[in-house]
Amino acid sequence: MDLEEINKLGRLALEQSHSVYQKLGSSGIEKVQMNRFGEVALRGDRECEEAVIDIFKKNKVPITIISEEHGKVELGNEFLGVLDGLDGTNKYISFVDGNKNARFGTMFAILNGSNPRYSDYIFSGIMEHPTRKLICTSQDKKSFVLDIEHCVERAAKVSKRQNFDRNARIFCEHTSLRKQYFELLKKLEYSPTMLKDGVLLRKPENLKKFSEEIGFVEGVKISGNGLWRGIAKSQPLRFATSSYGLKPKELGKTKTDIHSSLVNLILKSGHQMI
Repeated sequence: MDLEEINKLGRLALEQSHSVYQKLGSSGIEKVQMNRFGEVALRGDRECEEAVIDIFKKNKVPITIISEEHGKVELGNEFLGVLDGLDGTNKYISFVDGNKNARFGTMFAILNGSNPRYSDYIFSGIMEHPTRKLICTSQDKKSFVLDIEHCVERAAKVSKRQNFDRNARIFCEHTSLRKQYFELLKKLEYSPTMLKDGVLLRKPENLKKFSEEIGFVEGVKISGNGLWRGIAKSQPLRFATSSYGLKPKELGKTKTDIHSSLVNLILKSGHQMI
């Protein structure tokens, strides 16, 4: 099976996940079962994954797909797929509840072989369901964005600038309790910002003060589906507070130098490597 056909199937699979998402409507946030991480899976999570997996089953692609809800689906070992039926589950629920600015989608990547390296990457894409935009990139083509609603395809413009946002967010969906948190932090002169789902501390002096005086209980880990999942909450907080005053030029000129410098900074801050 050639790479062009694999790319087409990857794109088709993500488009199919969007069709399923549309058919589900608000029923997609129905809780159906616990996934392999011990988290409650939504109907939308599971069925969007099934839509992608079914495309590769029907086309008899020799691929092993590692997915969040279905676990390891073995159809062969020529290719490896990594699938998240709905990245941003909480945003999905928020969107159904009326937050039209919420963003979430189906994420899928395909690589060559059963034990791939970065150079074995073939295809990756995100089907952003609220905007009906499919964002894809492949090894042999440039990145592009497809507006499914208007059938318009354009080249994806990617900023080379990297932004690192340092803040401490205390999540609390209970309105009354959230207000109490806000008022308490305000009295303690933390200059908090009220959010729809919590309280935010952003300024350097506030973060440092929070880390030293309050912080997070040691050993409590970050949940959810994001990059930081499974990491102790205190770890990124301490790293953020120790990184103020750091100048980009001090990190080095190459990506390798920058990575090494960041690792050293983490180690000097007393963190364990992940």
